[in-house]
Amino acid sequence: SVQAYQMGQQNVMGRYPFHLHMMGDVGFQSYFEDSVVKHSYFRAYTVHGTSSARVSRNVAYDIHGSAYYLEDGVEESNIFEYNLAAYVHLIGKLSSYNN
Repeated sequence: SVQAYQMGQQNVMGRYPFHLHMMGDVGFQSYFEDSVVKHSYFRAYTVHGTSSARVSRNVAYDIHGSAYYLEDGVEESNIFEYNLAAYVHLIGKLSSYNN
């Protein structure tokens, strides 16, 4: 179990508290489990370019932006189960994905 507190950089792509980044198919060997993200400046749990990962029994509280996020939409066969998101704040539209 891990708690991430005041992590992320608001509206800066790739600056998230927990991030599986471009790992391909991980065969369920990579996961976020029993962790907490509290007062995040940008998102909480991000899966990007990674398939067959698991995000289980996590909490995202007081988050700016998406709490649980699939970044490109090409991610397949990931399992998101028994997670909680509460007190999630909307953010402005990103001006560019290159920032």
